[in-house]
Amino acid sequence: DVSITVRYAPKDTAVAATPSAIRPERQSITLTCTADAEPDVTNYSWTKDGGNVPSGASVTGGSLQISQLNRAHSGDYTCTADNGIDPDGQDSITVDVTYPAENAEITCNKAAAQHLQSSSLECTCTADGVPAVSFSWTKDGSTLPTGATTADGGAKLVFNSLAKAHSGTYRCSASNGIGAADQADVSITVRYAPEDTTVTASPSTTVQEGQPITLTCTANAVPAVSYTWTKDGGNVPSGASVSGGSLQIAQLNRSDSGDYTCMADNGIDPDGQDTITVDVTYPPSVESFNADSNPVDENNSVTLTCTVDSNPDPTSIRIVREGTGSEGDTTLETGQDVKTLSRTIENVSYTTAGTYRCDADNGIGTAATGDLTLLVNYIPVFTHERDRYAIGKGAPVTMMCNVTAYPTPVTFSWTVDGVPVNQIANIVSEDLGSSLSYTAVREADYGLYNCTATNAQGSRSAIIELAAESAPEPSDDLEVTKKNSSNHVNLQWTAGFNGGLETNHTIQYRTGGGTWQDGPQETEQANENRPHYTVTFQLPDKATYNIRIRATNGIEPAAISNMKSVKVEAAKTMYGDFFLTRETFNKDLLDLQSPSAVRLSNRLINELDQIFEHILGYEGSTITLYREGSVVALFQSKVGESETEDTVAAFTNSISDGQVGGLAVDKDRSTITDKPPTVGGDATLPSALVSAGTVATEAGAIGGPVMSANNNIIYISIGVCTAVLLVIITVVVVLAVGGTISYITPLYIAGGVCAAVLVVTIIALVLLALRRRRSASTKKDPGDRKPKPMGVARPFLSDAPATPTSKIEME
Repeated sequence: DVSITVRYAPKDTAVAATPSAIRPERQSITLTCTADAEPDVTNYSWTKDGGNVPSGASVTGGSLQISQLNRAHSGDYTCTADNGIDPDGQDSITVDVTYPAENAEITCNKAAAQHLQSSSLECTCTADGVPAVSFSWTKDGSTLPTGATTADGGAKLVFNSLAKAHSGTYRCSASNGIGAADQADVSITVRYAPEDTTVTASPSTTVQEGQPITLTCTANAVPAVSYTWTKDGGNVPSGASVSGGSLQIAQLNRSDSGDYTCMADNGIDPDGQDTITVDVTYPPSVESFNADSNPVDENNSVTLTCTVDSNPDPTSIRIVREGTGSEGDTTLETGQDVKTLSRTIENVSYTTAGTYRCDADNGIGTAATGDLTLLVNYIPVFTHERDRYAIGKGAPVTMMCNVTAYPTPVTFSWTVDGVPVNQIANIVSEDLGSSLSYTAVREADYGLYNCTATNAQGSRSAIIELAAESAPEPSDDLEVTKKNSSNHVNLQWTAGFNGGLETNHTIQYRTGGGTWQDGPQETEQANENRPHYTVTFQLPDKATYNIRIRATNGIEPAAISNMKSVKVEAAKTMYGDFFLTRETFNKDLLDLQSPSAVRLSNRLINELDQIFEHILGYEGSTITLYREGSVVALFQSKVGESETEDTVAAFTNSISDGQVGGLAVDKDRSTITDKPPTVGGDATLPSALVSAGTVATEAGAIGGPVMSANNNIIYISIGVCTAVLLVIITVVVVLAVGGTISYITPLYIAGGVCAAVLVVTIIALVLLALRRRRSASTKKDPGDRKPKPMGVARPFLSDAPATPTSKIEME
């Protein structure tokens, strides 16, 4: 036999891993290499990734064993089978050593300073691990916000347009299913320019001068902003304190008003900006008050202009002519919500000269006032009171020629009957006056003297007559100004020229065509010049009188004034009520002596005095009662009997506009009449009697309700004492019969006391009964009785004695 052995190179070389080619770290693995060859493979060699096998690997023939794998052992292991016949057999196997994800790391394609709003951003997460690692993302522990996406299998976090909502901490979780996931964090802060920049003011944008203010600027921005302030485009006031977003002024002044702008800057354009307007309020002050011409020539016009500095604008501004003497101020022009007010005065005269005032008020602090003295250039104006002198021959005389003028000085010259005054006259002239005197008047000195006054504006002349003594001249302005029911009348008149002699002015009166009777007499001294008289005197009876003034000075004829007629008559009480619609009733008004009632009563009485001031016989008014609805004031007014219709008309006219002295009244319900109201009737009647009945029951009422109450107490006392006395008598009799004498003495004492009380009570009852009878016998008939006044009447004329007397007031 021949044995033929066919020799061949290794084939079907194969490597197998036990237990698997994929093994966890720190586990073992055995690689076994087999091949079909003839002769058998004599040599197995191993390489890893084309190089030497790991140092920890144990190779025995076709076996390679690693007892404790690590991640460096991963790779391609190749077994080469060699039996000396080419080619060698070869096979490879890939060993994967698995381990959990680790070394997770996040890198972003832009630095943090470039994480700008609306820009793009990519962040990539990497990690080691076998098998391959997968990635997931969260933001602040929650899912990704809108606008954040992933790419590259989740390894990338992509923002196409960053938004403020994207700021936060992002976490990448790397996991391959082995062990715990590894994590890495990245903080993304989206940077954006200042937004919502706002300035606020505390306590308000409108603050009074001298008070503090704090302006606070806030803005929403990343990174944080720095703040700068400007006022009206320039620097803030020197007194302002700036700290960050706060600007504070401890004491505002008017120059601090303006627009304050806050700029918020964080290095990202555009800057934030907001503006607030601060309004510093302050009281008014008069900056200027002048005339366009001062002094101004008479007959020209002049414009007065007042300029006020005020914030807010004055709620009231006015130009006032200040009064002189008894005259009050006169308002010439008024304005509202304006800082400049003007008033033009046409046809200026010397009376226009004087002090003018500008008043301004805006409700803050004290009203402002500015004064202006207006001067007028005018020809002299004569101010002397006398233009006639009546002097006897041989008597001295001094005639005065006085003027007011501007400018000064004023020169004076005198002539008489058109020729210069003779040298006997003594002429003395000063700035605004000149006098001409004779030590002894001669016949030739009588005549018409011309006094001429001259200043830079021109000349003016006045005629002054020097005449011999003569009869008086009559008065022509006699007036009767008041009367009352006590027959008093008040007269006023101005005396005529007295003829240069002491003159008696006698009041004369008569009824019908009877004889003139003399009344009071007033004496005018020779040096007086047409004095004014006011005389109150009493006429003898109630009648219609004619009255005149008879003036005598010893030279006939007597001077007789104009004649006036007056009816002296009894008074009539008028009953009225005011329905005050805007006043609130309170119980204090029930007491007419309470402060609130007195204040309202005085106000109403003042108004009634004005309403009836033209009623000759008006003697005053009294408030008698207040009641609800809202407030109803009942009153009585006293006038002459013939004047009731005039009184009603005056009252009706005064309330026709629903007002009386600033008080609102119901003109339809407020009434006045000469008919007394009925007690107990309609409550809306104007009732003084109701008032008297409410507060007291007139003079005779003491025997009425009060007496009834006293009677009840007395009757009860009598009944009790009588019952007690009867019991004591009965007990005494019983004890006496029974022989119990020891108890009788105390009972006698008690009975005596009770009997004494009973006697006193009976006496008191008798006295009260007698007093009531006397009161009833003296009481007037209710129809004639006048109500008891509760207010304060203010008559114009007081009662006087029956004989004619006078009360003189000379002006």
